[in-house]
Amino acid sequence: MKELVSIATIEEMIEAKQTEYRVDDKAIITPAAADLAEEHGISIIREKSSTEPLDQSQLLDTLKALMSNRNFVQSMIKNLEEPYRYEMDSSSAKLIYGDSIKLFPQGSWKKQTLFSDIFGGLTIDFLETSEKDYRHHFAMEEFILLLEGQAVFIMNGKKISAKKGDCLHFPKDTSIDVSFKETCKLLTIHS
Repeated sequence: MKELVSIATIEEMIEAKQTEYRVDDKAIITPAAADLAEEHGISIIREKSSTEPLDQSQLLDTLKALMSNRNFVQSMIKNLEEPYRYEMDSSSAKLIYGDSIKLFPQGSWKKQTLFSDIFGGLTIDFLETSEKDYRHHFAMEEFILLLEGQAVFIMNGKKISAKKGDCLHFPKDTSIDVSFKETCKLLTIHS
């Protein structure tokens, strides 16, 4: 069943002073909800849940339009470098060198996907965030390993302080309040 993001959903985000809301890429977002989120500086971030066949003619038209833009082409060539250094053997075992991971801005986070669609559809991301407080809704089940820093999570009224090395699990459709007390680095595993 597709998630519906309505005005009521955004009003909850406003009340909780949440600045971003992550949803499945198939979620239905009403135009009024999108407008209200924009008015209050709330980013609605769609996350990929599954792959569907691409419309090849639409993809080709998009690529042609992008390739005709000289600035885009130059930017693309400049960014062709891998987002991290790695080694892979003939069995496809992969070692990613942690000191080489480049993080790219995504909303109020910096992020790099390390593995995508492994073990039947799991994604592993490396994230970094600065000190901030916000409310977060997990549209899908997620595990978080805190690699650096300290954070406070409030779940169902219970305050949990997490530090480097702690691992947290959030079931699908869970909402929490989070307070990152300093710059934190996280490893997330989700579907």
